[in-house]
Amino acid sequence: MSVWDILEIDPTGEESVIKKAYAKKLKQHHPEDDPEGYQRLREAYDSALKQAKHIAAAPPTSAVMNEEDPDADEEWMWQDEDEEWEEDSDEIVLPEIEEHPVRRFLEQVEELYEDFPSRIEPDSWKALLDSDIVWDVEQSQSLQDGLISFLEDSHHLPHSVWEVLDQVFRFSADKEALLERYPEYFVAYMLRQINGSMELRYDCFRGVETIDDVDIEYYLSLREDAQEMLSDGDLEEAKELLDTAYEMFSDDPDLELMRSKYFLAVGETDQALESLQHVIELSPEDWDGHWHRAQLLHDLKRYEEALADLEVLLQQEPHNSHVLSLAGRCHLGLGQLEETREKMKLSYEQDNTHINTFVYWYMAGNKHFYEQPPIKPADRRKARLHTFYYWAVVYLRMTWLPIILYTMLEVFFDLPAICNRLFILILLWNLWRMIRSERFIST
Repeated sequence: MSVWDILEIDPTGEESVIKKAYAKKLKQHHPEDDPEGYQRLREAYDSALKQAKHIAAAPPTSAVMNEEDPDADEEWMWQDEDEEWEEDSDEIVLPEIEEHPVRRFLEQVEELYEDFPSRIEPDSWKALLDSDIVWDVEQSQSLQDGLISFLEDSHHLPHSVWEVLDQVFRFSADKEALLERYPEYFVAYMLRQINGSMELRYDCFRGVETIDDVDIEYYLSLREDAQEMLSDGDLEEAKELLDTAYEMFSDDPDLELMRSKYFLAVGETDQALESLQHVIELSPEDWDGHWHRAQLLHDLKRYEEALADLEVLLQQEPHNSHVLSLAGRCHLGLGQLEETREKMKLSYEQDNTHINTFVYWYMAGNKHFYEQPPIKPADRRKARLHTFYYWAVVYLRMTWLPIILYTMLEVFFDLPAICNRLFILILLWNLWRMIRSERFIST
């Protein structure tokens, strides 16, 4: 039996695959329960790591030969083994006999993970991570190796739990060290979960009696894969994943949000509205549900309904410039100029570079489109000053690079007159573009 048969994997040059297989088999051959099996497994693991270096460095034809006859290839590999190879000092070594506390801790991690209601509670992990072994410096590396090996296969945890793990193990602060030791794809996955950039919520599972009837690991994998497919624009694959997940559990706001995004992408606005309605029924204060529905209702020119959603959001975040701006656009669609100006003014005060705010605020004051009420002289001067500041910022953003380059060249070199003329032409060209944009917006 070859080393690959013992590890139950095909010959490979990827050390991460070998280590993952070793960690899996280690659960079956613990040194206390099966010392002979453990010894065979350990020898196979060490041998496979050494062979992997040959496989990775060998030409493609050699790799094929190795797969066809691994035992023969192994004999060639080890002809000068003691002279050619040394153990890598940075090799990941999982817990052995003297590291029983680490093994017990990992068993507790697995038990907690299998208990789904406890798994999604941060306090459960805080209690587990308060164990003495977690703070044992001598065992820290073995414990981290074992934990990350476990998480590679079992990683469906809420963002709040990932934050607890990060507080203890400092994953986000040790990114470079993690990349040297663990697979890059999983390090990236952990960091996304910690910073919440791809967060999927677990609140909908709390207190649900029927959740025991759901293959929760399979469901969470479907949900996560669907999110990735939508992000990549693979709509056909995303639809299959979403449909399968929806049949298993339909009361997940995040799943419904993804379904609404799919429906919008394929132009099925009615189904998108139904999904967003379901999101809000499941979670009446859901920010994303109200925001996406308000955007869709605005695009459908159902302004009053959109404003109802936006009012819910403004109660949560009264100074959100995006919400204020969209509310102003809804008022403009209804011909409510005073309300439009009020919302756009508030949005502008929060973010004076918000382009939609300025464009629609400017449009609300366009006499060619809307009848304008008398303006007080003081307000007129203030409006003109705001307009001047805005276009000054726009002009500087258009010309800052030529100005810096010209200034640097002028300081260090004696530029010919043609360079000065060229610089003036660039400034005038950008000025003309800005004036053309201002006229387009104002008319």
